[in-house]
Amino acid sequence: GQCLLRGSFPAASWLPEELLAEACGGLRWAAPSGPDGVEALKELGVREFGFPELTICLEFAGGKWLQNLWRNRERRGAAFSDIFASLADALLEEPGLLEKLQGLRIFPVTDSSLKNSLHNSVTLSCCTDLHTALCQSLPTSWQ
Repeated sequence: GQCLLRGSFPAASWLPEELLAEACGGLRWAAPSGPDGVEALKELGVREFGFPELTICLEFAGGKWLQNLWRNRERRGAAFSDIFASLADALLEEPGLLEKLQGLRIFPVTDSSLKNSLHNSVTLSCCTDLHTALCQSLPTSWQ
């Protein structure tokens, strides 16, 4: 099958090969030996993990990957930070991705009535579902 280099997207470091293969039609991580190996694979046409693969993995199985990362309390902050940084990098490179990005269900919303809800189930929301009005206690320019 085809393979991908992990590349510069920080989110790639959190993505298990099994999920990459299942979500992206059998893709596997390339295993280059050092910087020379990376360059050699690039010259052979092996591309880097990017926005298309990241969004496929984020949406795969109803967001199962993000939900599993959320349940891992020790890794949650770093994982979500890397995923959001990767999405921001892609958007800076190609502003036309904004519409696709806005539709991604990537924001964890917990049920505040559940005891220890941070450890239990989480619903993934897209940015338009997070709030419906401006917050009166924050300056409008921040929103």
